[in-house]
Amino acid sequence: MKARPLSYARRGVLLVLTACLVWGVAPLYYRYLGRVPAPEMMAHRTIWSFLFFAGLVGLRGEIGQLWHLPRSPEFGRIMAAACLISFNWFAFIWAVQNGRAVEAGNLSVNSHASVRY
Repeated sequence: MKARPLSYARRGVLLVLTACLVWGVAPLYYRYLGRVPAPEMMAHRTIWSFLFFAGLVGLRGEIGQLWHLPRSPEFGRIMAAACLISFNWFAFIWAVQNGRAVEAGNLSVNSHASVRY
């Protein structure tokens, strides 16, 4: 019997469940690595993420497109987003290592709830 491809909705549900699993396990992982300073952990995360995505872009044959990125109008926004995401991850790692994961989660929820559209 031939395997059927996943429907768009089923794929989405699978991706959501995977994300929830990762977010559920991440605090346990960072807590387990509590002896590693948060800046060192963040440096490792940055370096390994860079290497992973550089390899992915290389496999897709799109490295040439990266040379044009610094001259694009989106570059400033991409760098700002990268800095904000990095700060968020650093704060999360620090909070988990210092027994403040619940407060970090509440800060995130409260800051999103107070945004007015």
